[in-house]
Amino acid sequence: MARRKERTPLRPQGEGSAAQTPPVSDQDVENAGAVSPASTQEPQGLSEEEAARAVEALAALAGEPESTAESLPEEVPAVAAEEEAEEKLSLEVQIEELSPCERHIVVTIPREEIERYFQREFDELAETAAVPGFRPGRAPRKLIERRFRKSVADSVRYTLVVDAIEQVTKDHKLTPIGEPEINIDAVLLPEEGPLTFEYKLEVRPTFELPEWRGMQLEAWKVEVTDAEIDREIRRLLEAEGSLEAYDGPAELGDYVVVDLKFTQADRLIAESSGEVIRVKKVLTFWDAEIPNFDRLMVGVRAGDVRQCLVHVSPQSPDITLRDTDVLATFTVREVKRVRVPEISPELLAKWEVESVEELREKIAHSLLSRKQFASNRHLRHQITAKLLEGADFAVPPSVLMNQGRRELRRIIYEMQTYGLTEEQINRVLPSITRDLVNQIVVAIREHFILERIAEELGLTVPDSEVYEAIRQLALQRGISPRRLRAQLERDPGLDIIVNTILEQKVLDAIVENASIVEVPMPEEVDEVYPLRRSIGTLPEGLTSELAEEEM
Repeated sequence: MARRKERTPLRPQGEGSAAQTPPVSDQDVENAGAVSPASTQEPQGLSEEEAARAVEALAALAGEPESTAESLPEEVPAVAAEEEAEEKLSLEVQIEELSPCERHIVVTIPREEIERYFQREFDELAETAAVPGFRPGRAPRKLIERRFRKSVADSVRYTLVVDAIEQVTKDHKLTPIGEPEINIDAVLLPEEGPLTFEYKLEVRPTFELPEWRGMQLEAWKVEVTDAEIDREIRRLLEAEGSLEAYDGPAELGDYVVVDLKFTQADRLIAESSGEVIRVKKVLTFWDAEIPNFDRLMVGVRAGDVRQCLVHVSPQSPDITLRDTDVLATFTVREVKRVRVPEISPELLAKWEVESVEELREKIAHSLLSRKQFASNRHLRHQITAKLLEGADFAVPPSVLMNQGRRELRRIIYEMQTYGLTEEQINRVLPSITRDLVNQIVVAIREHFILERIAEELGLTVPDSEVYEAIRQLALQRGISPRRLRAQLERDPGLDIIVNTILEQKVLDAIVENASIVEVPMPEEVDEVYPLRRSIGTLPEGLTSELAEEEM
């Protein structure tokens, strides 16, 4: 839902902005009121550009607007409006609705308009055209038209098609969500008669905007307890500890070294040996999960065998297993337990703190950010559910295909803005991405609804807010804002930031107009252990890293 100034969401990226007058520098201000002491020649008249810069600089000195009634005659706006009206093309347009989100458009441009565009090109050429036997700008008009008609034809064709598409979009109130599907190079400009071309365009689906004012919402009370800080310190210490063999039954939180085998109707699907798995309530794979894993493994010893059925996700990289059940067999080799070290000056230095008290403060701040993020997502889930009640409008197929990566990156960016570390993000990503396809459909519908609300409220995202978001993110990553912006402009990253800012403004407006009840936040339970592999085998050419990214 990118909206920077007049920018619209899901439009073609990299749109150019209109040329702007350079900002007034301190040197401009000095030059406006000073004469160079080295100048001994007679004063010379300023060029138009120099004069404009001087007026701008003097206006800055005086604190006055850059233009005044004396510098801009009253007739200019009327003339400009008249010229703009003359520029509008006379078009014959046929629009066919192929689907709720796709239009097939045929445009016919009459010969008079084609010749008008040719004349406009010739007008520009007439001032500078170099013709043998004539000084630049002095060649006869008929000679210029005859000599340069073929060379300007491509420019006329391209400009006509682009201008016509823009005018059709505006006149027929279409809301594109992607590039028009057209090869302009294949459009033929006839020597006589009208120009006709056709293209396909994906548009925002039409739907009735739900009532978003007066929602009944539940907000979590965000606070951090000493017990939670103690658990985080325990987690840090466990990461620095070592696994030691344990001669006893496995308990919750212990590790088991297992040989793992997956079968289906006596067919061996995959097997591995020496997998180290922590005993937690849920064991997840890229394409499946085993609930109640603790019940399966608590109490096991070396030599024990445990089996369970696992349902494979419809999005599994192994297409032969999608949406089927597989038998998982765990043969326990060994039980291990973490030997947790004591807090030491060396560990405090590694964690970049000087004392236990500073460590607790740092953890409390991190927990607070994480809980605030979770609380906001809880609010957003409620808002989304209420906005999408009865919303079953079609989702454009290409957007559904392309939005997967964008949505995942948006979630990651949102978590980064709340100060979550890469380790914390990686810990929650598996649960976020498991059912991403369904999430994308919901996210796209929510996106369109939030976009409509933003239009209704007249909300925009000025460049200053985009820069501030980039500056904050660059600070977290330890790079310069300019370098980060350059990286973001090479991919959809910049639009993700703009979308996030604008969507947050809409959500803030919804919350301001809602009735909210504060309730205690559910206790965070560390109950999932992610095993970084799939149930089956990977397709040829798909590495484990790519599979993990796709899932």
